Formats: sequence, structure tokens, C-alpha cells
Amino acid sequence: MNYIYDVLVNFKYPLIEFYDWNIDDDILNIKRIPLSKISSEDLNILKYHKFKLNITAIKGITKVFNDRKKNYNSIIYTDGNEAIAFNFDDKGVCISKSDLLLDEERDILDNSISLDITNIEYKVMSKDNINQYRTRNEVEITKYLINEIDKIDDLDKLNYIYYECFNEHKNISKTKLINRIKGEWDDKYYKIYDFFKSISMNKN
Repeated sequence: MNYIYDVLVNFKYPLIEFYDWNIDDDILNIKRIPLSKISSEDLNILKYHKFKLNITAIKGITKVFNDRKKNYNSIIYTDGNEAIAFNFDDKGVCISKSDLLLDEERDILDNSISLDITNIEYKVMSKDNINQYRTRNEVEITKYLINEIDKIDDLDKLNYIYYECFNEHKNISKTKLINRIKGEWDDKYYKIYDFFKSISMNKN
């Protein structure tokens, strides 16, 4: 069994790219975690899907600094070009995934050069719901805006919000405004977000 030592992971579901990690995320400092090299095709499938596999060989092997009580069924899979950490429940279902910091990933890729590719058997359960065209922050802002706009029944207020954001006088329905926000990301949405946050602060 090959291992990687002293690496940071941010187990979430679905996978969150390292540049989207937040300061208040539960970052784990892994003391020891197995490493296996698989094909690029397999890694790409595991990266974007919920899946199940036999975890007998890795069950409870991963160790975390300052956490001796909890057992982790985790492994880092790499294809030699990228590396991703996967965490499983006791039945072998992937429950969380983690991207890796760039410098730590480079070290793992270097360590994997001499490894042979392992054939793994897994069952794909479903496709992960990932928005590859928005950052984590943009996704969270979008959800917040949709929730806040959905609470508004006053057409004048909706038109005011639309004007403040897009500098356009236009009668806009709640549905159309929500659909616009659900569409392609626009940096102007930050302005609506700040608008709602200021209202919330004033209420408090």
C-alpha cells in the first residue's frame, strides 16, 4: 500500500475546487492516507459522479492529526496529471471529495510517477450536481438572491431592484428576474446582493 503523509483536505460534496475553499471550512490535516494510480477515464468519472466501491483494503487506514477517535475510509486517486481525495461511508459509498492545494498536489504527482495503474471496480450511482461555470461564492450568492426575490410581491420594489442593478427602467416580473439570475453570471449581481444585505442590516 502506498501512502501520502501530511496533506490538507476539505471534504465536501460535491467536489469544491481548492480556490473556492472558505476560511471557515472544516479543513482536515491528514497524517496518513493511501494513494493509488488509476486511469484518467476512471478518475474523471469518479470526480463528477456519486459511486460505490469495495473499501475493504482502505477501511479505517487514513489517520488525521488531533482526531484519534474517528475512522476515515479515504484514499487519494491520481492519474498522474491531477489528484483527488475521496472519502467513503462504511458501505463504500463516496460521501465527500476534496481537491488539493497546488503544491501538495505536485508532490503527490511526483510520488505517483513510478506507480502502476490499478484497475478498480466501482458502481456509478448518479451524476454530481456541479455548476462548472460559477465559483462557489457565485453559486451561494445566486441561491441567496433567488430566495430573497421570491419573498417580494411588490412590483414597484422589483422594478426598483432591477433599475438599481441594471440601470434600466423596465417592468419586470418576479419570475423573469429570477430566471435572469439563474442564467449566465453577471457581476452586477454583487450589487443586488449588497442591496439585500444592507436592508437586512438596517432591520437588525
